[in-house]
Order: sequence, then structure tokens, then C-alpha cells
Amino acid sequence: MTVNISRVEDIQASIRFADMSNLYFTIKNTGHDHLGRSSGGGSFAIWTHNLKGRTWHDSFIPTNTPEVSQGIPAVTLQAGEQWLDVYRDATAHGRIIVGGSARTVGAAGGYLLGGGHSPWSYHYGLAADNLLEMTIVTPTGEHVTLNGYTNPDYFWAVRGGGGSAWGVVTSVTYKTHPLPSHVQVAFVQVNTTSSAQWRNAYAASLRALPAMTDAGYTGYGSTTVGELVQFIFLQPNGTDLDLESGFQRFDELMQMNGTAGMSVGAGNLTLPSWEAYTDLFLTDPNIATNIQDASRLLTPEVLSEKADALADLALRYPDAAPGHNFSKYFPALPFHQH
Repeated sequence: MTVNISRVEDIQASIRFADMSNLYFTIKNTGHDHLGRSSGGGSFAIWTHNLKGRTWHDSFIPTNTPEVSQGIPAVTLQAGEQWLDVYRDATAHGRIIVGGSARTVGAAGGYLLGGGHSPWSYHYGLAADNLLEMTIVTPTGEHVTLNGYTNPDYFWAVRGGGGSAWGVVTSVTYKTHPLPSHVQVAFVQVNTTSSAQWRNAYAASLRALPAMTDAGYTGYGSTTVGELVQFIFLQPNGTDLDLESGFQRFDELMQMNGTAGMSVGAGNLTLPSWEAYTDLFLTDPNIATNIQDASRLLTPEVLSEKADALADLALRYPDAAPGHNFSKYFPALPFHQH
């Protein structure tokens, strides 16, 4: 049984009913959980996808903020908002938001609660670093406002503590940032015909990644073990000098082109706007597929010094093809310094 949520009171009533009846309770926003936790077979579920709304603020001040604080540009999103809709509206308002690289993933759901890697992470941190305030229905059915002043511990928990772990999100308020003048995009693709070729190409790619993130690039990578290695890199306001600096470590990989049938391709382009990037590259991968996610945080030292071991590990489990989100990450300032 699923309840189509249209207001906060529906969430509160559903939580209380599930608690009273001792029911297995699940929360579904847009349903992008690869592990299927938002589906919950046999559960009593709520669906928050239809809670829509976007409010743009020129000078947002979180609840209970000291009077001396100054407001900052922000946007408040209701729980069911999705990233492509938000990005297009943000462009119309002359702003960007630190969000995900997908079209229909929810902007106020598990993406944020899990931390939220973004194409903008090098410049502005994770999505969780940009969260100013959240409204949430607690496991006891209370509707509360969370920020660094109303409940610092609870606010800390929802900024990366995991989807559905701390309550049902009803709205989030993010900082917004200026639009870039352009977006620079680069890509690398390697096609191989043997496991040995793939191992060498994959290891060389891993060793090259820290130089790209040091040069300001974020991006994504995917593989088919034994056959394919591919990466896409992007940097808002990136320059040719940035790309030249970051790409130098890929020379090892480029020198493999044409050896024993291996094909290595690379290129770059400059897009005139963030909206152009979203129209061209944003997709929703791994929908309706059988996929299991594991998450490992790898330091630059591991990528540089243990790339061969990582490639060997991937070859041991060829059906579990590794994928990557990468960025140089600067730890967030305390909430009152943002």
C-alpha cells in the first residue's frame, strides 16, 4: 500500500498509522535508489514525488539566526522537485545550485541526505555543504525546521547521514551561486581487446585522476572490465591552461594508443552555459537495471600509488565493473561560517 502525499499532514498521519500498526514503513521520492530500498516490497509506503514548489530568495536567513547575520541568495525546494527542472529554473534566475548530474533524481531526497557529489563540488563542496535549512517530519510525527541554530546535532546528521534515516524531508533550502561564463568539458575513452590491456589502461587512468582534480575538474567514470574505460571531466569557467595542466598525467595512457589493437581517444569542448551542459550530458543511468552499489572513498595517494592493485581487484570481479565520481574536496566550514 502506498500513500500519495500531497501535504505535510499526510506524512504525519502515515507515520503515526505505521507506528500504531507496527508496519514496515518506506519512503519513496523519485525512486532512484539502486538498491531498491525506496520500493520496499510488502511495506506501507509514502510517495513524496508530488510535493512540488520552488521559492527563490535574494537574502535568505535561516530560522533563529542571530540578528547580526546577513542573508544570502538561496532557493527553497519542496521534496518532490527534480534536478533538471530545478536547473532550468535556476538559469532563468541567473543562478546555479550544487546538485547532481542527473535529470530526474530528486533534489531534496536521498541524494542530499547521502552527501551529494556534484559537478560543482570542487568550487562549492557537496550538496550537503550547501544546505542552509531543512524541514522534516520526525519518526514521532513532528514537523520541525532544522538548521545550525534550531538543532545543530540533528542538522549535522541529515547532511550526509543517509536517505530516510532521520525522518521524511518536506523541503530543503540551498545556497545558490552565480552562473559560470562557460563550462569546459573533456573526455577520455579507451577500448581494449584483452584483460591485460584493460588492466594497464585502467591503472594509468587512475594514476592520472589526481592531477585533473588538482586542476579544478570534477567528473565521472565508467568501465566494462576487459573492454572499456571512459571518463568525462568538467570545470565551470575552465581554461585551456587548466586542461593542459591536468591532462599531462594522461600522457602515459595516450602513448598506449594503437598498441596491440588498443584504441585511446580524447577530446574537449567548451559549452556556452551550464544549461547547455545539462541538455547535452545529463542522463539518468542505471534505471530499471540490476545494479548493486558499493561506496569507497579513495585518496589521491591510493590512486597514485596503488592503481595497479585496484586494477587487479577489478579484474577479480569482472561483473562488478567499477564506476567513479571524483572531485578534489575541501571540507566544509562550520555552518555559521558559510
